[in-house]
Amino acid sequence: TLFRSCDRLARLANDGASNEPVLRRIAVDKCARRVRQSLASVNWDIKLLQWLHSVLVETLSLPMLAAYLDALQTLKGKIPTLIDRMLANSTAKTGGASAEALSLLLKRPWDPAVGVLSHNKPSKLPGSPLILIAPSGPSSSFFPTSRRHRFWQSQLSCLGKVIPVATHLANNGAGVSVLQCLEHMIGGLRGKVAEIHSHFPHKPIILIGWNTGALVACHVSVLEHVTAVVCLGFPLITVDGPRGDVDDPLLDMKTPVLFVIGQNSLQCNAEAMEDFREKIRADNSLVVVGGADDNLRISKAKKKSEGLTQSMVDRCVQDELADFLTGVLTRAENHSSSEHRDLDSEKKKKAREMIRRDLSFDLSERNNRPISPAARVPASPSGSEDLSSVSSSPASSPKTKLTTLSPVQRANHINSSQLLKSHVQRTGALLTRSEE
Repeated sequence: TLFRSCDRLARLANDGASNEPVLRRIAVDKCARRVRQSLASVNWDIKLLQWLHSVLVETLSLPMLAAYLDALQTLKGKIPTLIDRMLANSTAKTGGASAEALSLLLKRPWDPAVGVLSHNKPSKLPGSPLILIAPSGPSSSFFPTSRRHRFWQSQLSCLGKVIPVATHLANNGAGVSVLQCLEHMIGGLRGKVAEIHSHFPHKPIILIGWNTGALVACHVSVLEHVTAVVCLGFPLITVDGPRGDVDDPLLDMKTPVLFVIGQNSLQCNAEAMEDFREKIRADNSLVVVGGADDNLRISKAKKKSEGLTQSMVDRCVQDELADFLTGVLTRAENHSSSEHRDLDSEKKKKAREMIRRDLSFDLSERNNRPISPAARVPASPSGSEDLSSVSSSPASSPKTKLTTLSPVQRANHINSSQLLKSHVQRTGALLTRSEE
């Protein structure tokens, strides 16, 4: 009855729709959620669930069995340990070949957009930056990295070298306060940044953090030199209210930062975020994901109304992130090359001044000497001496020419502030971006 109501009817309703694959994916997610609730109602009794799995595999019709396997595929990615324990007894009975086939089937859930997205991967960021993933909490076997964060680490690897920064506490953090844990995470990330600066002094460093990790990344950007910061799900709302007080150290940020928040986030809202952005000194941009939570996951209703899957939304966020970082890295590279050109021009200018000083010294000596009949300087029509007509003789000094700046050399170098990207406001049904 469960699979007939949540999957079979959805298949019939979505049959022939223009976006049938997307609606099919949404229906499978809904069915998997109901199956998970049903299994949780018996407290995940392993023996009972193993018996139930065996009965369902043997008695379900092919359409219902396909719906059941789709639900297991989805749950395998969300709760892999429980699903493995549930299937352990059945795989032992059916043999190795069947167990391997089922394992391959459940390895990765079906997604209608995975083919298009895999063939259109984003390009690498300019400058080959190093992307540091700020820790969102202490690393522990009891609290492993969430599947969502691991997925984004793999997505960010398309943009550059990704280095996750982990922090470990003694005794699994027993007796450690929240403030001490936060300071430990900030210290660990600062140490990693300093280590990279010592080995690769000219390498751009980008800090990216989720939730608490975003807060850690912002604090480190105030203390250490980094190129850019990306905050995914920034926790703006605290116990004492929203951030942005006069004594808030984040107001001293000077590193360009991108905030990506969900419209339905519990830790942040768009209005409070706009007020905070006006107070900080750094160049910043904001992307609001419509209908998304703190982890940027959009609701089922939003998926259905917009005809999107979560993978499509993640690619949109990734493209916004890549656009922001490309602009920052390009401006930083142009500013660096501009400084090198200014340094070279200063050296050339000093060399010209030395030549002019030496030339004026030679001329003053020449004017004080008795005029030799073999070398006379004829007067120019304007009354000034024409240095280009000085003739060389064994008794005279070598011929010297005055060098003048060409129009190209006299041109002022482009100021880095002129290279800043113009403010763009893009609004859409899903992503809303603003820059400041």
